[in-house]
Amino acid sequence: MKKLWASAAMLIATVLWGVAFSAQAGGMKYIEPMLFTALRSLVGVLALLVVIAVFDLVRFKRLTWWGQHAASSADRRFLLTGGLYCGVVISLASVCQQYGIKYISAGKTGFLTALYIVIVPLIGLFFKRKTTLMQWAAVAIAMLGTYLLCGGVGNINIGESFVIGCAVIYSIHVLVIDHYAPRCDCVRLSCIQFMVATVLTAVGSLLMREDWVINRIVAALPFWIFCGVGSAQ
Repeated sequence: MKKLWASAAMLIATVLWGVAFSAQAGGMKYIEPMLFTALRSLVGVLALLVVIAVFDLVRFKRLTWWGQHAASSADRRFLLTGGLYCGVVISLASVCQQYGIKYISAGKTGFLTALYIVIVPLIGLFFKRKTTLMQWAAVAIAMLGTYLLCGGVGNINIGESFVIGCAVIYSIHVLVIDHYAPRCDCVRLSCIQFMVATVLTAVGSLLMREDWVINRIVAALPFWIFCGVGSAQ
């Protein structure tokens, strides 16, 4: 039953993740990439805080920041460290993707981002992670399917370069999550990572002197709200 629920959750996540590319492209009509990423990350933090509160109430547990997996100070440091690293990596990946989608279509962005399917096992080889023949076959089929769905890639320009960089960084993010998630409360780990991402991208937006125009932010609200709630990666 757990495997069934896990598969269903992954299917829903895939649908939301795919729809998010169109939302991201829509948001780029109004606001700049780093500001968009900061806003969606902030929404992700708020949504996850609600999820944490609800889960704790359902479990009849006292509301604490650390959760049941962080009983000792060492566990808490591990959670914070994991959230910090994940936050830094996902900030870089999200900003690269957002800059890329500014120049290329949502479909092409989806195809290029999906390259992490291949990159993850390749990077894993350097960490002595075994990949079976069946898994490599699944990778090939997944990439072929993604290519057919998205139309593939013709020329590699600035937009494509940003998204390929995003795919490489997302691959690193997957491996970082794989290291920290088994020993942490995953929801709290995700919440911390988006806190870090919010701060980093908001500061980056200010340093890049992006325009923080209220009416444009409001116009883009449906897009960054959806990406923050439905597609927090």
